[in-house]
Amino acid sequence: MPGDAVVLLESEAGFARVAGVTLEISAAAGLPDEVILFTDAEE
Repeated sequence: MPGDAVVLLESEAGFARVAGVTLEISAAAGLPDEVILFTDAEE
């Protein structure tokens, strides 16, 4: 994906721009890793 791509997250209130992504690796065996999306607080 291009670095200047805009990614939107749909919610009940409409769309919000995704401002950041964090990958949380699971510490426990058998549990999946998690991706946390941060939205733009100005929207």
